[in-house]
Amino acid sequence: GIEHALNEGLKFALEEGFKFVARCDCGDVNAPNRFTRQVSFLKENPELLLVGSWVRFVSPSGELLFTFTPPTEHEQIRKFMFVNNAFAHPSVVFRAELVRKIGFYPTDAPGAEDYAYFFKAVKAGKTANLPEFLVTCVVNPEGISVKRRRRQLLTRLSVIASHFNDDPPRVLYGLMRNLPLLLLPYAWVERLKRWRA
Repeated sequence: GIEHALNEGLKFALEEGFKFVARCDCGDVNAPNRFTRQVSFLKENPELLLVGSWVRFVSPSGELLFTFTPPTEHEQIRKFMFVNNAFAHPSVVFRAELVRKIGFYPTDAPGAEDYAYFFKAVKAGKTANLPEFLVTCVVNPEGISVKRRRRQLLTRLSVIASHFNDDPPRVLYGLMRNLPLLLLPYAWVERLKRWRA
């Protein structure tokens, strides 16, 4: 499974003494300056543990489907996390120090291991998103987000609920926002994202 592969990568990064870890998916396209921008930003802001970016999502033929423009400042990111992941997984760069602080990706959050991991990251220290489109992701009709959407949503609900003691009102709000998604077909959700973009 992907969480085990991710953890092997993190173990390798720690063993080799790397200072930064960048996430990237096969088929996605990074802006030419993506890694330079994000690593420089982390170096300029030593209080930050992790930085993501805005992301474009396209069809396999390259047609723009929608954009993901999450909050950029830590406090807004912290609040957003109670509703949805504030980081597009393939857009993040984080300090290896984060792994030493919070450990490895959880293996009990199928389809949402990144959401569970970044929730812990946001609690461990400061994070940010650059307000720049540094990554273009291809929406794969055979991918987890499409084919195993129900499982991913149930895991997302479980991750939100697990943080009840952190902020009960926000957890209840997040659960209410996500429960209806279990009833909506993915095609409707994608249309809504396109309309909002």
